This record gives sequence, C-alpha cells and structure tokens, in this order.
Amino acid sequence: MPSSPFWRRCFSRLYREPKARLTEHNASAICASFAWHIYSDDNAGRLAANGYRIDPDSTKLWVAGSEHIFPNYFADTKYLIDPQHALFADYLPGPNIYKCPADKYTVPVGGQTVSRIRDYSLNCYFGFSNPANDNPCSPNYRAFLKTSDFTGLDASSLFTFIDVSPVNICYSSFTVYMDFNIFWHRPSIEHDQIGTLAFADGHADIHRWTDPETLKLARDGGNGDGGHFAFVSGSNPDFGWIRDHTTVRK
Repeated sequence: MPSSPFWRRCFSRLYREPKARLTEHNASAICASFAWHIYSDDNAGRLAANGYRIDPDSTKLWVAGSEHIFPNYFADTKYLIDPQHALFADYLPGPNIYKCPADKYTVPVGGQTVSRIRDYSLNCYFGFSNPANDNPCSPNYRAFLKTSDFTGLDASSLFTFIDVSPVNICYSSFTVYMDFNIFWHRPSIEHDQIGTLAFADGHADIHRWTDPETLKLARDGGNGDGGHFAFVSGSNPDFGWIRDHTTVRK
C-alpha cells in the first residue's frame, strides 16, 4: 500500500489547480485520477480494469459497481475500500473520496433506505475488461488499455472520471455510445448544472450542462427499468461534448 508520499503528491497536485476551480468535488476527482495514474505506474503502464461486476468472482476492477438489481454495490463500502474487491483500495483507503456531498438520494437495500456510496465512474474507453461479452466500446474508436495507447494524443482533452447523475450511476464504467445517439449514463447536474471531470493528463475541471434534454434525463435515471436506453437528439451539445472528450476515431 502506498505510504504518506502518495497523499503528499496528491495534495501537491491539488494546490497546483486554479483556485477558482478548486472545490471539494474537484479534489475528489484529482485524487481518483492520481490513484489511476499511480496504479498504472505500479503495473507497467497497464490501466486499472474497468467495467462492472456480474458476480463475486468477476475480474477485480478499480472499484466494484454493478447493475441496479444488485443494490449492495451501491451501499456497502467494501466495494470501494476492500482490496478483495477494489484495485484502488490500496491507494484510496477512505470511501468518502467517491461520494458527492450534493447527492442526497438514497437506495433501498434489504428493507432499509441507505445513502449511496459512489458518484464517480470511469470512462468506458479506459480499461474496459469485464464483462468481456458486454463491452460498449465501438471498434471504430480507440480504446485504451495501457498508458502507451494514448501517447501522442491530447490527454488533457480525454476525460477519465466523471461525476454521474445519482439516479443513473451503476457500473464502475461510464458508458458512452460513440456510434449511436443513446445517453446510457448521464452526468450529474446536482451543482447548479455543473459537473466535475478528471482528464487523462491528471487535471480536473468543471463543465456546465445546458440542454433541457440532458437536464431531464439526469433526473430520470432508469433504475433497472430500461430507462438507460434514452435516445437523444444528435444536436444535443452536452452529448456531443461528452463524445468529443471520450476517445478518438481510429
């Protein structure tokens, strides 16, 4: 497990961010991004596995997320901080880094109503590996499994972690369909329509979501009822911005 120098480097990176954009939420995005980079450094450039869990014996991912029909993944912090379940557990041992303070939504688990534990997901084009038979990445676009896969690209324009709509988040990955106008996962609008993203070069920034279609879908998540399949206008500027910052065409 990384020692205190990990945190010193993390917070050193925080204080190099523009002060106007430095918020608690940006700090979470930067620390998640930093863990992502250190993990690849520790693993010969291989990116942390991404996707979603389908059973306890599935490939271990950066953190464990799953479908809405498995609510324990949204309520039990072991899926974030237990090394048996999360690759980042050795880097980010506290669960609060993954939680947006503006998320007041709850999830029913075992007859109780509990707070959701995670609001960040990782761009599916970075490290998607499980389940292999449900990979959403288009063969027409570049998927990244190693840091060398995006060498020569503008890493500052490719997002990694994104603040997801609380009623829509499920997988560890953030699904983006590059060939279809389907808004499967939607960004969070809990901060006055402003979301936080981290990028492949390690910086974090904010982005305002503006289209009425996006704002409606961010409140209508589709919790296991098929609502993830939301077809949107090809002129939706938010959907276009996300796709422009997801990957590049081969």
